[in-house]
Amino acid sequence: EVYNKLGDHAALMALHIEAEKWDDAFALARQHPQYGDKVYMPYARWLAENDRFDEARVAYTSAGRSEMATQMLEQLTHNAVMERRFHDAGYCYWLMSQEVASELPKDARALLSDADETKLARFHDFKDRSEIYYAYDYIYRAMDEPFRSSLPSTLLNIGQFLLSKFATRDEMPLGI
Repeated sequence: EVYNKLGDHAALMALHIEAEKWDDAFALARQHPQYGDKVYMPYARWLAENDRFDEARVAYTSAGRSEMATQMLEQLTHNAVMERRFHDAGYCYWLMSQEVASELPKDARALLSDADETKLARFHDFKDRSEIYYAYDYIYRAMDEPFRSSLPSTLLNIGQFLLSKFATRDEMPLGI
């Protein structure tokens, strides 16, 4: 019945996907490009379920679903903040800022549309959050861990940096 509905190649690809034989599924997709997009979404889900998030982001983007890659990053970021892994949260925000930056016009002299202005604002917000969480990780670890390797002057400078960042914000980021 599956063969009648989809054809031999599509049914074989569906079997490879169901059996998680990704190399075989992608080999078949290379031979029959019209089915290629049918492989990336299940593969991206499988990667995410197996904690291979960077690869899952690439697969979602290859499937033309960059919004799902962003949604996954946002969830990872939220989880990192809730688990007090501020360094990881900073990294996720940096990745999100790079994704938004890649969508902006490459010509620095180009006039920005309203949508581009919104993307630029998101880029700056994500970049600032990235810097804040990365810096706050040092402060948090200095307070939480019994031994630290950072000098008091380093912590003071990080604290001053954070105060300057907080002065331009309406609200404190989650977890700080």
